[in-house]
Amino acid sequence: MFDAVRYLSNIDSVKLDVHSLRLFTTVAEHLHFGRAARALAMSQPPLSQQIQRLEQHLGGRLFDRSNRRVRLTALGEAILGDSQDVLNRFDALERHVARVVRGADGRLRVGYVSPALDYVARALGTIRRAHPRLNLTLSRLGTADQLESIRSGTIDVGIARLFGHDVTDLTAQRIWSERYVLVVSSDDPLARKRSVGLKDLAGRPFLAFDRTTQSTLYDFIVATCARAGVELQIAQRLESKREIVALASAGLGVGLVPESSKSDAPPGVKFLPIRGELPPVELWAVTPRSTSSRATRFIEAFVTTNSSAARARRSVR
Repeated sequence: MFDAVRYLSNIDSVKLDVHSLRLFTTVAEHLHFGRAARALAMSQPPLSQQIQRLEQHLGGRLFDRSNRRVRLTALGEAILGDSQDVLNRFDALERHVARVVRGADGRLRVGYVSPALDYVARALGTIRRAHPRLNLTLSRLGTADQLESIRSGTIDVGIARLFGHDVTDLTAQRIWSERYVLVVSSDDPLARKRSVGLKDLAGRPFLAFDRTTQSTLYDFIVATCARAGVELQIAQRLESKREIVALASAGLGVGLVPESSKSDAPPGVKFLPIRGELPPVELWAVTPRSTSSRATRFIEAFVTTNSSAARARRSVR
């Protein structure tokens, strides 16, 4: 039995390329040089010449052109299946490369700070529906760890709070901004106010976020309150805004949370605007200087999806 692969591997002068194989398989499909040339959008003489050069390289005829008919020779029949397999694999490779370049395929490694989980989840849902072949991995990391991971190449994009961090060697884009509000129990006397100042925090149990998640921001808030004459009475240090809201609803203290926390708050709490010099709640997308198309698509999905969600929340108030 003729072994086409062994035959080709033993020919030192063989010069096969995808273009030559595509010409050969097209002629083999039509068994007519004129029709094959039209299918390839080329004239017949160059097609015949290139087939002849291929035959010379292979050391044997691929087509029997006798009696004004075109037929595959034994060599042509032997390598036709392998040639079609090579072309199918090459076409699949081209499609895969195109998807990777567009950001629709490949791997995307995302780091995020804990408070950003809801926002990240919305963006990932959008990306997953649009690009189901994209391999997504998530890592919950503090901002400092994210920046180190981006610099070392272990994550592709980080969703971080950059307050006080130097990212001049990276690419950073602010993708979310909102204000802090004070969450209090509905039974708290402060709940009767329309807004509060920092001095209203004096003497009250304060539900703080864990300093290890963002030490610079934590220290800034404590110092800002101190400049206003208030020493915060830390009752609990908590990992998430949901925990702060839940304990506030139980009357265990008051706390600062992003304004968007109103959207899924339990009953028994009130959110009050704060007069003072608190920084905004910001999320930044951080990538290496050379941002991949996959990371760009994720960032675009983050902005679009969460902006739509915010508009929907405002419309039902």
